Amino acid sequence: MKKLLIVIIFIFSVVAAQAHGLDSAQLAKDFIESIKSGKIDSLKKLVAPPEVYRKLYPKETGALSDAEIIAQTAGSPKLQADFDSLQAEAKHRKVDLRKLEYDSLEAENVWGTDEAPWAMTVYHSYKGKSDSFAISVIRFEGRWYFMEILMTSSAFKEF
Repeated sequence: MKKLLIVIIFIFSVVAAQAHGLDSAQLAKDFIESIKSGKIDSLKKLVAPPEVYRKLYPKETGALSDAEIIAQTAGSPKLQADFDSLQAEAKHRKVDLRKLEYDSLEAENVWGTDEAPWAMTVYHSYKGKSDSFAISVIRFEGRWYFMEILMTSSAFKEF
């Protein structure tokens, strides 16, 4: 009985971890929190797991292992470079990221299908001034997942 309870708790925790993108506002807030933390691992947790990519893009992922899908998504060099660029830009502009505040978001599905990436603008503020991040996201079965940071060169331009 004790082993069964442990197994149930483990399965629940895995399912809960996979369901991080339950709504777009939470995803946007979690994105801001990952930038504030300076830890890319918190951002990687927002990326869809391999099984979502397999369902959305079967042709592109059919021959790939889970590790290869992760290497192209949550583990991609571009994600690391973009995250590092945001952190460097904040440092350059003397922005204390711990004081960054989430304001709102706008999501646009330019392709017209849930399977395609969505463009999301995440609005934030710092010391009374507003700015935004442009990111791409996936919506799958009602859950939202982070894909990539679209622009880093103009980050924190209003501060």
